[in-house]
Amino acid sequence: MDIAANVRQNTCLDHCVSKHIQANHLIMSVYAELQPVYMQRRLDEMNKQLEAQQAAQESAVVQAEKQQQQ
Repeated sequence: MDIAANVRQNTCLDHCVSKHIQANHLIMSVYAELQPVYMQRRLDEMNKQLEAQQAAQESAVVQAEKQQQQ
């Protein structure tokens, strides 16, 4: 293989790698921007479920106390 062909291949390879690196950086920046939003949404869902469970437990305790008083 001659030197010119080798240089063209290296240039093409560098260009392709650069495109992939730029795409990866874009994907990571979007991920970094959106991840906190998804994490907060998940935390809110988990807190809502926890509150519902606590309310159900409190209701069960109140009902049990009422039955014991009867």
